[in-house]
This record gives sequence, C-alpha cells and structure tokens, in this order.
Amino acid sequence: MATNLSNSQLLSLGLILVHSRVRHITLGKAGDSMDLAPMPFPGIDAENRIDGAYYDVLNTASVTDVLKPYGSTGAWTGLPPFPSPKSVPIAVEGSSAYVSLLEQAGFPATRTADANPSLRLTVVFPNGQPVDGLVVARALGVGNELVTPGAVSEVTVYAP
Repeated sequence: MATNLSNSQLLSLGLILVHSRVRHITLGKAGDSMDLAPMPFPGIDAENRIDGAYYDVLNTASVTDVLKPYGSTGAWTGLPPFPSPKSVPIAVEGSSAYVSLLEQAGFPATRTADANPSLRLTVVFPNGQPVDGLVVARALGVGNELVTPGAVSEVTVYAP
C-alpha cells in the first residue's frame, strides 16, 4: 500500500477502526504480480527507482470499480497510464501459445524464434519504456515473469 499518511496518522486511523467491521476486498490476483529487475523507474517511489522485487501492478480502473461502493472516486499508481495493447508490438522468442495469448489480449505479437525450455519467462522492454513491459507482463498473467529493461527495439518476450 502506498500512502502519504504519516506513521502517527496511520496509527490513529487504525485505533479509530478497531471495532469496525472489516471486509476482505480482493483488488488483484496472482497474475498481477511480477518480478521487476532493479532499474530507474520514474513515478514508482520517491527515489524513482525499483530495487528489484515482486510487485503487484494493479489496473487503476479495476481498483476504482471494486472500491466504488465504498466511496472511491479514483485510484492512482504513480505510473503513466498503460498504453493500448495495439500500440505495443511484441517479439516472442518461445512457444506460439504466448503469441496467441498476447494476440487475444489485443497486442500485435510475432514469433521470432523457438522456445528455450531452460528459460524463465522474461519480458524485456526498450530502455525508457517500462510501462510497455508492465502492460505485457500483466497480459501474460502468470505472476512469475521477470520484467527488465534491455537492448531491444520492441518489447520482447523470452518464453520457455
């Protein structure tokens, strides 16, 4: 959870809510989680950097819809808006099943090489375009892909 509340404000809020009825609201799923490699990442935190860890990158429109009955009027991740899938060309080095999955999600995907079964599913995005990598990783939805910058001209998926 990202917030601009101070620790004392959070503690006060927690004490106020001690006897409140708590509801479990699921905002994401396992497939929203991705392993982001260490990299500069404007908008993600005060240092504009990710140090490499598993992150859940949620769809702000979905979060707003789920929380609307509780008064939510919007959500913000600190990231630029995700691009439209049709504007993110993808090269897939791996199984044609990944090409089909990405095409069904609206991406222009092309298979460029055979699968390498020893590889971990990896999404490499051109330097300076991390949001393109995130939108592709979310579409894959397996929750274990590595998302990292690299020397590629378009988002490239290396798949087992």
